[in-house]
Amino acid sequence: MNRILFVIFCLFGSLASAQESEPNNQPNQATPIEFGKPVKGIIHADDGHDYFTLTAPGPGTITVTLSNAPAECRFQVGALGFQASTTSSLGWEDSVAGKPLQWTIPAKGHFAGYIWVQLAGILSSASQGDNAFVLCQKNGPWHIKPSPQRPSTAVPKTLFDLPVAGPIEYTLVVTFVPEGGIAATPPSSPNPPGIEPVEPFPEERAAMEKGDDRALAAIRIRYALALAEEADRVKDHAMFARALLCAEGACAALPQDPQVRMTAARLYMRLSNDLMSLSLAEEHLRKALSPQNLEARLLLAQNLFYQRRFSAAATEFCAVLDKQPDLLKPSVAAMLVNCYILDQAPQKGETVFRAILQRQPGNPPARVALALLLYQQGKRHDAIATARQLHADKQTPADWRAYAARLADAWQKEAHQ
Repeated sequence: MNRILFVIFCLFGSLASAQESEPNNQPNQATPIEFGKPVKGIIHADDGHDYFTLTAPGPGTITVTLSNAPAECRFQVGALGFQASTTSSLGWEDSVAGKPLQWTIPAKGHFAGYIWVQLAGILSSASQGDNAFVLCQKNGPWHIKPSPQRPSTAVPKTLFDLPVAGPIEYTLVVTFVPEGGIAATPPSSPNPPGIEPVEPFPEERAAMEKGDDRALAAIRIRYALALAEEADRVKDHAMFARALLCAEGACAALPQDPQVRMTAARLYMRLSNDLMSLSLAEEHLRKALSPQNLEARLLLAQNLFYQRRFSAAATEFCAVLDKQPDLLKPSVAAMLVNCYILDQAPQKGETVFRAILQRQPGNPPARVALALLLYQQGKRHDAIATARQLHADKQTPADWRAYAARLADAWQKEAHQ
């Protein structure tokens, strides 16, 4: 539960991040930040390190958390100071690609210090015109490294046959625990740090006194959903944090119930840009899995897609569709085809969608997906033919026929340029 509280605190904070100031490549240029307040950083063209500075209020433990970075990128985080000498190194910590980094260091007293962040594990760098790019993994994508001094010129869609993505961004949160203090809210408390304790409400207390775990879980889930909806309506991040904790409480009361786990996962997946929330959602979904629970597996596939784990997501999507082909709705087809495109595996995707079409020959999303995958392989003629066939099929709904025609026309025009 401590881990849940820590993560929810980070999620809660990450919804309202500050921004680093550039340049901040040296300690004397460091961006001032506050304990507990997230800051958003970007890897720029001239960055060696991003430096941030803050002052420990006394002796204790400082925890540095870096999250929300692209899954293929690794970082190194280090620190100076927080003792009599502000230039003394406290070492550094390397992240694992695709996972948040958490690192603790000591503060010797009321001293200033610096936290630095740098991109690690770079495979290659490149430039084109005024633009700089960096490659973090073999199959891409290239990430553009914007310059704070000048705007980027026309950014290519690909570079050396690999896709080009946006800048590498991350969220940094630094927290402080005084010497002898408590790092997180005690496990028995249903409140994340910074949120006032709340006593069990009467309905919840009655279920607890009866020892009725199923009723208790149902009550907590109902409150979690109500809180989440109201939090969305009024844009109250603290209320959404409470919703997550109610859902976690329901899972604690009835850990073997897949529907409870799936509800908690859906709430975390609303924060689809945050890797920590997606990781917690994945944990719940894996505990909800069973051969019969295709809904949980489909949610897991979507979760993995949001985590940019495209190969794993495709495997889960295919496992679902093998058992229930009619679940290939447009949204599922779109995610699955993008799994193969973004994973640089369009040929494998073509094989998968041809197999799907053998079972469902008239499925419009599958036919469009096949055309897109053919185009991604440079098989423009076959892609156009596939799209034209779909457009000519009078049994296909009009919107799909129109979309297929637009694709074919665009590809045909491109071929003649």
